[in-house]
Amino acid sequence: MEERLQKILSNLGVAARRKAEQLIAHGKVTVNGKVAVLGQKADPDKDFILVENRRIKVPRKIYIMFNKPRDYVCSLSDEGSKRSMMRLIKVKERIYPVGRLDFDTEGLILLTNDGEFANRIMHPRYEVEKTYVARLDRGFKRDDIRKLKNGVLIEDYQATARAQYLFEKDPRVLELTIHEGKKHIIKNMMRALGYKVIYLARIKIGPLYLGDLRKGKYRDLSKAEMEKIMRAIGLGK
Repeated sequence: MEERLQKILSNLGVAARRKAEQLIAHGKVTVNGKVAVLGQKADPDKDFILVENRRIKVPRKIYIMFNKPRDYVCSLSDEGSKRSMMRLIKVKERIYPVGRLDFDTEGLILLTNDGEFANRIMHPRYEVEKTYVARLDRGFKRDDIRKLKNGVLIEDYQATARAQYLFEKDPRVLELTIHEGKKHIIKNMMRALGYKVIYLARIKIGPLYLGDLRKGKYRDLSKAEMEKIMRAIGLGK
């Protein structure tokens, strides 16, 4: 699939988008033997791309499901930390997390080296739902379920969620589904309604379930899972 050269170089980890644009502008990128220009498109799977006389090769695409334990960080900037979740994932390819989970939040997170896949999972336009289990400091009122559905004001935006009790006899435990990816959104919604989140875990992204994958473990997405998530984000056939 053809994409702008700077996006290709960024997605493949050759250079950040701005640096990639500078490389192109300075004539250091060629496509099929011709000097590239800004705005040019190419297909990394078909075209012969050189950056400073080095061939750009497309690595095999990696799609991993990981059960992040509590008290681990997702950010690549903290990769050297003992509490970086990346220390638990042993693959030779350079991969990165699709979005983030808070330090004290556990559960499902995807990792990949496919930039387009990651962007579509995270972009609000595709409305990929994320489902969480939350334990609160006290029982959640039924009337507040309606409030979540209609929207809760957080700073300068309305946040919505679908909520249901996970256990009939324990109104402190909720299953919450959102499609927005704003930072601390569930904790902030609960705080706005007068509750505190004691425990939070993500169990689902789009059609992908965490299932029985143990904490700290990871696995490749199955063929069936890949077909489902690709259709969900508009990349499937």
